[in-house]
Amino acid sequence: MLFSRIITMDIDVNRAQNDFVIFPWNDNFATGIAIIDEQHKVLVAILNKLANHFVQESSAPESLACVVQELADYADFHFKTEEEVWHKHFSSHPLLTSHEQAHHDFFVKVSEIQHSRNNLEEFADELFGFLTRWLAFHILDNDKRMALATISMDCGADIDEALLSANQDMTGSLALLIRAVLDMYGELSANTIDLMKQKIARQRLEKELRDTAEQLVAEKLIASEERYHILINAMPDAIIVAHMASARIIDANIATEKLLGYSPQQLRNMQVFEIHPPATWAFHRENLAKLGAIEAPEESFETEVITSAGKLIDVEVSVHGPLLLQGQKCLVGVFRDITERKKHRSQLEYVAYFDELTGLPNRNGIKRHLDQLQAQSDKNVLIIHADMDDFSAINAQYSSEFGDRLLKEFARQASASLSADTLMARLGGDEFLLVIEHIESPGSIDTLMTALLATLQQPVFVDGIDIYITVSAGVKFRASAEQTSSEVILRQAAHALYMAKIAGKSRYHVLDQAQENEQRNKHLLLNEIEAALTNNEFELFYQPKVNMVTGAVSGVEALIRWRHPTKGLLTPGYFMPATEGHKVSLQIDNWVVRQATNQLLRWYDLLPDLRISVNLCAQSIQDPDFPSRILAMTTSGHTDVTRRLAIEVLEGSAMGDINTASNNLQACRDAGMIVAIDDFGTGYSSLSYLKKLPIDCLKIDQGFVRDMVNSKDDIALIQGFISISKAFDLSTVAEGVETIEQGKLLIAMGCLHGQGYAISRPLPVAELEHWLASWQTPDAWRGSDICA
Repeated sequence: MLFSRIITMDIDVNRAQNDFVIFPWNDNFATGIAIIDEQHKVLVAILNKLANHFVQESSAPESLACVVQELADYADFHFKTEEEVWHKHFSSHPLLTSHEQAHHDFFVKVSEIQHSRNNLEEFADELFGFLTRWLAFHILDNDKRMALATISMDCGADIDEALLSANQDMTGSLALLIRAVLDMYGELSANTIDLMKQKIARQRLEKELRDTAEQLVAEKLIASEERYHILINAMPDAIIVAHMASARIIDANIATEKLLGYSPQQLRNMQVFEIHPPATWAFHRENLAKLGAIEAPEESFETEVITSAGKLIDVEVSVHGPLLLQGQKCLVGVFRDITERKKHRSQLEYVAYFDELTGLPNRNGIKRHLDQLQAQSDKNVLIIHADMDDFSAINAQYSSEFGDRLLKEFARQASASLSADTLMARLGGDEFLLVIEHIESPGSIDTLMTALLATLQQPVFVDGIDIYITVSAGVKFRASAEQTSSEVILRQAAHALYMAKIAGKSRYHVLDQAQENEQRNKHLLLNEIEAALTNNEFELFYQPKVNMVTGAVSGVEALIRWRHPTKGLLTPGYFMPATEGHKVSLQIDNWVVRQATNQLLRWYDLLPDLRISVNLCAQSIQDPDFPSRILAMTTSGHTDVTRRLAIEVLEGSAMGDINTASNNLQACRDAGMIVAIDDFGTGYSSLSYLKKLPIDCLKIDQGFVRDMVNSKDDIALIQGFISISKAFDLSTVAEGVETIEQGKLLIAMGCLHGQGYAISRPLPVAELEHWLASWQTPDAWRGSDICA
């Protein structure tokens, strides 16, 4: 049964190892977004399944078509998942549209191939060639770019800054990785199919040989020496049979001579560990003894063998036993040359972790180094993101080839000048990263950075020319106890570099961790706000504005509140400052106007004279579509409530483009809306500014009203505001009227309209309606003297 056992063992190992796959997965393909990475792995698995299906069932094209359809169906599911992820960050951005178009083009191409009239071989060549290159590009370029930008935004960057950073990353060593992998996988997609076919053919031959061996056993001819050598020498891989106790080689096949250069006769005089390099003999002796102590030893591993000419060859060894031969327990080893496999693996490893131009670690390489340092929690580390100032000008003056030679020489010169505890990497373009270990404390950073910039800014000699450069740098200090991922650290260092660039050339900026935390918290809050809009967690409260003398209610101001699921009712001061300048502020404005409009419709007959004021952000006022958007909401349906809506804007909201703001506000006034300047006195407050804006009302900021009873300066300012209102024929409303005395003083100065807690706090709709039915102005205000 020895020969049958040898052949059976080899077939099982081949199946278990699954040596050839058309698209080997590599962890460097990970985008950093878990759900997308998991689905990419499934796509790769289906592609490999498709390749195996073709090799093993090439006579069944209908079966192959089923697997192609499986791949297309899963790709459709994956694309929908992706687009859902990307929509959260890139909604309405052209990049998302382009990405969705790429998904559509994939199905068009697969459909073309499926319906082509090529024979099976041509069909498979075209299909696998397209799928391997498309999938590698989809993962490494399209999705990687989107993921890098997404991670940046999750760390606090806005969309433009995030995309700029992602594009910079994608134009450096990562771009080289993509090109190298596309070339490598294009070649693998063709070569691997051939290798897989050869493997399957060999497995079929081995099965026939095994069946023959079993037949010989049944016929009691297995002891035939001639039959023995026919069977063992038919095996394509090297086979060595060794005595378990002594390690002496008992037999070997012809393929062993091809691999090692020793004839079977020569090998019979050797011990099995002697075919390995001498430095590994002790290991192999110990391993042999370990296997000998196991009842049914089985092991597969990679190692090196040394040929008769002294050449080292990488092999994969599969060991099985025990086998009885000549009354002795033996082990059988199958040796397979994996030189090409190791070569491809090494190539992929290099392009994955090293920069092709400079030989320095690339982004992946430096991330791996940072992760290793993270595991050594006793080390403080300084991370420095540096780039050359005006490198593009050097490229323009000389050439991009000259620029490459400059980068290469700069990298050589700089890395040679750095201390042993500093690792330098190239991120791409003219951007480099330095990681310095053993930093005592943040207090030493300034001294270190001054010296480092001096080192990096030495003249670089290229093509007989001294190039004088300056370098800017962003600095991140990571304390030994800090548990921040390498990706986040790189983002933080990049942000610090951005701040250094703003300050000028040859500068460095040390990341302010408190500021960074504030930025991240702001980003998280913005995400919460967007989710709250979707989940209907906001509501409007209303604060009345009244004529303090007559008690007549002139209107109510709509004030947003957030009924947070865990934090309770939140006022605007908690969340609105974070929205300034962000797209969500427009979404909030639209929501507020829509809710106010709906409330006006409900009050249309009940409170026909009541006007609702809404506060709008600067982005809305500066948006050319602002008037049409507001009118679309106030005139929908059969009832027009436009004339019962008032708009309140802060003084600074119109200053970005005063002409656009003026035109927008005039369009609202023409439609019947009232326009008021909110918090007057806290912004620009110039007469020319008031002259240019079409407004109806000034609202005096509560800060002046709060202290007016005890402050002659505040009284003088309020009198001035009231005089300005009269000069421009505007009405005036005082905010923050909290006491009877304040109201009396305002009335005496000629400001009759007020808003504040002395009148009413902001109220939900039900309480406001009850307040309207019971409100009466204080007696002290009714008899107040009014300034003429």
